[in-house]
Amino acid sequence: MDINRLIESIEEIVPLYLALPGDEIGVVYPLIHKLVNYRVDVEVVGVTWELTLMNLKLMLRDGVEFIVCHEDPFIRRSIGSVLWELGYRDKIPNKLMMDILDTQRIVVYRMHTNLDNSEIGTNSELAKKLGLKDIKNYPVSRVGRINECSLKEFVELVKKKLSCKFLLISGDLDRVIKKVMVVAGAGLRHKEFFELAYKEGVDVIVSAELDERLARYAQYLNIAIIDAGHYETEVWGVKRFNEELKNKIGNEVQVKFYENVKSFTVLF
Repeated sequence: MDINRLIESIEEIVPLYLALPGDEIGVVYPLIHKLVNYRVDVEVVGVTWELTLMNLKLMLRDGVEFIVCHEDPFIRRSIGSVLWELGYRDKIPNKLMMDILDTQRIVVYRMHTNLDNSEIGTNSELAKKLGLKDIKNYPVSRVGRINECSLKEFVELVKKKLSCKFLLISGDLDRVIKKVMVVAGAGLRHKEFFELAYKEGVDVIVSAELDERLARYAQYLNIAIIDAGHYETEVWGVKRFNEELKNKIGNEVQVKFYENVKSFTVLF
């Protein structure tokens, strides 16, 4: 399949205009001006939440030529800047990954906040997984209602539905939960979601990457928190995209999803 038609197909499923301003999306490797000499046709597409050296090696085994990911595939960088050309490439593990990508002529394409905002994306799929009803769409978040239950009961539902090995909880486990906000990914780093939740009368936020300071802020606002994990809250939207892409172009190219392995181990 012609690479430009492949990119058009991806962007018909998850349009670029859904992204927040300044987000780095689209072809992130190689630099866009080098793409014309990099690869013309694609036969095998790999889809993953985060591109790592581990799943890149699995993709090499399967002959993947074009990778679609959600998270930034490199340790932080300034795309298109002098830093990129002069220094960033040499940082490990960036250099290891880029050397493989260059040798095999593999293209990396990123969907980020456009997938978070999409109707088939991370937040919509997370809301669906948790059974939210009467859903309101907000930028990179959703608010909806559930059948009344205790926080403890809702925690058990989240753990089961998202296949979580553990959760971080802030709030009284006996409190009643009726209204839920979901922010797939690192929403608990950002104070603005707590403020929106407060204005909307939300009882609990399901997201990831909670810290002590914002947990305390949520307590002041009387909002419970469930940190279900960055991967666990986002991967369902990536899997849904994978299925949509298969349905759209699966008769022309092979499309395969690659799971991610946790970067740490939890001991109880």
